Amino acid sequence: MEYIQALSEQLKVFLLGIGLGFLLGAAYDFFKILRICIGFRGVTVVCDLIYSLLVTAATFCFVLAFSGGEIRFYIFLAEILGWLIWFLAFSSFTGSAAKKIKSFFALIFRPFSIAKDKTKFIFRKIKEIIKKERKKSVNN
Repeated sequence: MEYIQALSEQLKVFLLGIGLGFLLGAAYDFFKILRICIGFRGVTVVCDLIYSLLVTAATFCFVLAFSGGEIRFYIFLAEILGWLIWFLAFSSFTGSAAKKIKSFFALIFRPFSIAKDKTKFIFRKIKEIIKKERKKSVNN
């Protein structure tokens, strides 16, 4: 059993850690797009919780698989570096992509939204008519 990893093995783990950080950065932007598209505060809490659990599980499995369960500082440093590479290279496109995705879905679901509004209007009118009829019957 080896207690010290060879330098080549450490470099391999470091580069794989950068890749994992890169993927975690992409996952962060996925949740960011989801939050922007849904636009409801409760989604932010759920997305942050899921992302935190994802990062924890991914890091745990990575350390277990590639470092034999030994916690090494350079693994965390590599993940942060990979995340920063993703953030600096691709994250600036996330906001505009989210707006385009949101407008696309708004365009697709617009007929449903119009139908929902008209249905609400009809039911509101029916409710008003029923209230008037009840008042008439109670007063008579």
